[in-house]
Amino acid sequence: MTNLFPDIVPGVTTGSVSASALNALGRSDESAIKVVSGSSVLSTESGYYKEGTLVLAKDSGKFWLFSGGSFVDSGSVISTISGITGSSVMSDTGGSIVKHNTSGVVSGSYNQVEVNDFGHVTSGSVLDLSSGWYSANETWTYSSVDNPTGIVTVSGDVTGKYSPGMRLKFSNSGSTIYGIISGSASYVMPNTYITFLHEISDISGSSLAKNLMQDSAITANYYSTHKAPYGFPLEREKWRMYYTVATGATQATPTTDAYYNIGSYLLNVHPGMEIIGYSACILAFSEDALKLKITLSTANNSESNKNLSIYIDATDGVSVINETVSKHAYIPAVTTKTPYYLNMVKIVAGAVDVMGYNNTITPLLIYSEFAYL
Repeated sequence: MTNLFPDIVPGVTTGSVSASALNALGRSDESAIKVVSGSSVLSTESGYYKEGTLVLAKDSGKFWLFSGGSFVDSGSVISTISGITGSSVMSDTGGSIVKHNTSGVVSGSYNQVEVNDFGHVTSGSVLDLSSGWYSANETWTYSSVDNPTGIVTVSGDVTGKYSPGMRLKFSNSGSTIYGIISGSASYVMPNTYITFLHEISDISGSSLAKNLMQDSAITANYYSTHKAPYGFPLEREKWRMYYTVATGATQATPTTDAYYNIGSYLLNVHPGMEIIGYSACILAFSEDALKLKITLSTANNSESNKNLSIYIDATDGVSVINETVSKHAYIPAVTTKTPYYLNMVKIVAGAVDVMGYNNTITPLLIYSEFAYL
């Protein structure tokens, strides 16, 4: 643990510095910090210090910086340190204050403040250094849900604080909700809107939130820039959406080059989803050659991405196809909910009597996976 003021050197102490204040400063004895009665005595005390040393003047509540052979007003005021006699303050232009024991060991939750370029406090928060979660230090309010996507509202412009991939945790309607920010935060005066994907249900094949955010109070709200803050679910199944069906569907006498969304099979891909794939048992009957294509498309009557297509060519007079095929590909992460349809097309003229899916043999599956794992 690095001390907050590593350049303070031992000197003669005047005034009173309590043990709790010294602990807050990262020191364990009174000789570790110089406390003086006023700035006027600083010019006579320079022999005790090296370049960069900070000295606390307890009556003015300022730290003076030893620079260029003399003391100058650091101009930085952050927050009152209880336990130092007088109206005393603590300066830290680095931005963070953590409390630790006399051995320098950090554990549990600690106070943290954020400062501007002038060393003034701009906000405060609580950082649990042992878990990786940061208190949001602001109120989140329910905005809307489109299961499993949710949106929370924050007063003011905090778009510079949140970005895609950050982890969220909060309490709502008696449940602990975990989420991942799925898109850039947007500011529409006077509020910021944060879109996130809920943790997906443990039920196999589900695409619904395990604990869907309700239109009620949000408390104990935290965020994290870590991949795995304490307690956060990392299993891929918790961030994957599925569509599955175990009953078959067919199209009789299909027209050549016409795409059919047989069975109306589709998966709604939510913001932040990037990887997509499918598995299906293809069923077709023909009196001669069979040439088919299966594809996932953003329209129900076309092919939108060749990387999501499978081509089946049975030119040896085979009259029946009953075969399981699968495809796995990357797609650009969507920013709005987008349906992906499973389409099939006959691509040569010929007597194809029936084409479709035999899902009783192998259940049909369409899935997408979150981009920010």
